[in-house]
Amino acid sequence: MERLPEELLVRVVSLTSPLDACRAAAVSRAFRAAADSDAVWSFFLPRNLPRFAKGELPRTQPSSKKELFRRLSDQPALLPHKLVSMQLDKATGAQCFTISARALLIPRCKGSHRVSLCALSNCSKQDKRFFSEDARFYRINELEIRGKIQTKMLSQSTTYAVYLVFKLAYVYNEFDFPYEVASVGVAGRESTRQVCVQGCRGSLSCDANPPREEVHFPHEKDDGWMEVELGEFRNEECDGGDEVSISFMGESKSGLTVLGIELRTTPLLPEDLLVHVISLTSPADAFRATAVSRAFHAAADSDTVWSRLLPRDLLQFARREIPRKPPSTKKGMFRRLSGEPALLPAKYVRMQLDKATGAKCFTLSASALQANDSHTPLIRVGTVPGYSKRGKRFSEAGELGYGILKIRAKIQKNMLSQNTTYVAYMVLKLGPRFHGFDFPFQEASFGVAGSESVRKVCLQGYVEDADKADDPPRKHIMPSYYLNRDAVPPGDDVVFPRKTADDWMEVEFGEFHNKGGDGDVSISLTETTEPKSGLIVWGIVIRSKQTNQKKKKEVSKKGK
Repeated sequence: MERLPEELLVRVVSLTSPLDACRAAAVSRAFRAAADSDAVWSFFLPRNLPRFAKGELPRTQPSSKKELFRRLSDQPALLPHKLVSMQLDKATGAQCFTISARALLIPRCKGSHRVSLCALSNCSKQDKRFFSEDARFYRINELEIRGKIQTKMLSQSTTYAVYLVFKLAYVYNEFDFPYEVASVGVAGRESTRQVCVQGCRGSLSCDANPPREEVHFPHEKDDGWMEVELGEFRNEECDGGDEVSISFMGESKSGLTVLGIELRTTPLLPEDLLVHVISLTSPADAFRATAVSRAFHAAADSDTVWSRLLPRDLLQFARREIPRKPPSTKKGMFRRLSGEPALLPAKYVRMQLDKATGAKCFTLSASALQANDSHTPLIRVGTVPGYSKRGKRFSEAGELGYGILKIRAKIQKNMLSQNTTYVAYMVLKLGPRFHGFDFPFQEASFGVAGSESVRKVCLQGYVEDADKADDPPRKHIMPSYYLNRDAVPPGDDVVFPRKTADDWMEVEFGEFHNKGGDGDVSISLTETTEPKSGLIVWGIVIRSKQTNQKKKKEVSKKGK
């Protein structure tokens, strides 16, 4: 490899792409010297680079062609009138442009139109991604936005996608239907499509017409703005003297803010294909896909993907659990429901989505349980010794008085995610004068009547991991307050609680695979041969098996 002439290596690398040239630099010293040479990067830099505004490039010119490429691909550079910015695509070197709101053709005085250019309140002079103004449509009888750019400014033999970058005001009207019409292309070769800028598919009002598959919806960018694709066009070599026309038309509207129009190169793979592939994975994979490339990021953030990853049978939530203004995208809704639990209407049960799989997980409060065939007496959670409020918890716990142990709960199968294995466990604490939970051991069950998962548990103790990974966990039995008797050695089949980070304990009841259908899933904890006292129950948690395994690892690490 080192014996190959440098001219040959330069020629070979220059026939690839900027991305391949960066990779080639890691092959050997000879490849690095060739891949870093000006002879290579002069091929990758566009020959028709435009003039830039004063101060956009440093006074001291970059020391090499590669450094100049890095500067122009890392962040946009404004052109002389500061109405258009340009940035090079890191993978291909193609020129990408953003047209500011001031450079767009927007009728500002037409009938009862109220359109104005306003300064951006959050615009930083160092942040070259933003222009200093946006266009705000307060009230218009006819929506009309037009833009144009000369084809000679664009890279030849390159396919471009055109995006409208916008936001909707807190109060907006008439963007759900009829849909807006977008047109992009050179005269005689325009592509036309229908777009709906109001939120995402599935978030329209009940009175709106059901959106068709060909209607394009926006998605949220990392900077908080929204973007919707207006169309695609291919810039051929023969289009040197033409103009690319862009239009966005609609009827009476209000509450639209436009930052500008972006022209970016399209990915090698069609976006529809990427969306379909990512929608067949999981939420965790969709989040990872955003780091692959800009094309994967756009596909993985689309509402089409997250409408398939969100459960179709989402439950009704209690008032104010979801903000009055719901998340603008399906991904935003998933983040809300997976980031923290949401209470159901009676506020006895709460639901949360598993971040990795999207499965619905539930927590039943003490108010939703039955003890000794009657409702459990409730106490304020804040009065429980050692209690520390963590997250959005229920405000009450159930304290069992002296007597036999019989706690039951149930949840409907159709509330759970289908084809999902669930694990149930009780969150509990023993009061200062507990008694009778060391022996006989208690019986816990979880499942559908006739096919329950049954196991023995011992609430008067806890388990902790051994110091060495190969050693079995250590089980401890705590002495009772009223009676000290010889403890019965627990067998390997007896399940002990684990301490949690907030000084509660949780004990696993069993597993259940939900295949779907109607009926109830029952959960119970019983021991009726001897009376007991001092058990404080916060609730029963039902998680998907994958989430439960992750929680165990977290508890184990915190314990160490």
